[in-house]
Amino acid sequence: MGEETLASTTNNAMMANELNTLIRLNFDAIEAYTSAIERLENADYRQTLEEFRADHIRHVDELKELVHWMGAAPAKTGDAMQILTRGKVALGNLRGDKGILQAMKSNEDITNAVYEKEIGKLRYSQDMADVLKYHLDDERRHRDWLVRTLETLA
Repeated sequence: MGEETLASTTNNAMMANELNTLIRLNFDAIEAYTSAIERLENADYRQTLEEFRADHIRHVDELKELVHWMGAAPAKTGDAMQILTRGKVALGNLRGDKGILQAMKSNEDITNAVYEKEIGKLRYSQDMADVLKYHLDDERRHRDWLVRTLETLA
């Protein structure tokens, strides 16, 4: 194996690992949104969070395609963050819809930060970077809606 091939293989493995981190993050987000949707009283909030959950499902599908394209196996589940994100929603439930939305905003803060970190690495091809930027745009839209909605509940 030549040096260029070895470097390319190593780089692909590193990128696939980073993309799998995003897949696990999105699985965690899906679980948190499912938990929140089950607990929210306001039907409009539930509908919006269902749309956000659908975005995360789409993110998983798109990221899995990228990982497959790189010749690696995509993550199949979330990680320990899932317990934390669901736990925040369950605790938020004690304070009603506002508490649940606050928990989801906290989760979206993390999701936004992780996507920003991954995009900042700039090791990805332009096509891959475009997918990640599109996902980050979704994450920012989710967070912005949560911030605006929470301001109306203050």
